[in-house]
Amino acid sequence: MPSATKCLLFLRHVPLFQGMAWTQLRQLTAYLELARFRAGEVIFAEGERGQQIYIIMSGRVRIMKAYGKPGEQILATLAETDFFGDMGILEGEPHGATAVADGATEVLCLGAETFQHLLRHHPSMVFALGRELSARVRHTTRTRFRDA
Repeated sequence: MPSATKCLLFLRHVPLFQGMAWTQLRQLTAYLELARFRAGEVIFAEGERGQQIYIIMSGRVRIMKAYGKPGEQILATLAETDFFGDMGILEGEPHGATAVADGATEVLCLGAETFQHLLRHHPSMVFALGRELSARVRHTTRTRFRDA
């Protein structure tokens, strides 16, 4: 795990957590775990149950539909400070896509219970999450209509 100071400074730049005070961010670091992935390594697979939200510290992640199958499609490419895995937690449904490391990647992982607790107690996170989800829908809609 990175030092507490490095983790705090990083979290301050993650849009999802920007409304939180330093003391709240400091408490949050106690629940985070660091995971490292090699290029091409699957972080989670389509159809698996969502147990965590992931925040990219370094590297990139591709969100793929039908990964490794005919018709494989890149839905998004995410980079530092982006988060993913939230849909599985929010919906209580299996992941609708596969997350794959696009090069050496480090992510901070936050368990589903802690994430849900944060959303209940930090309204600023709900708004940040809503903005991100709206941007994702807008991007997907633009992409689909452009490609049609």
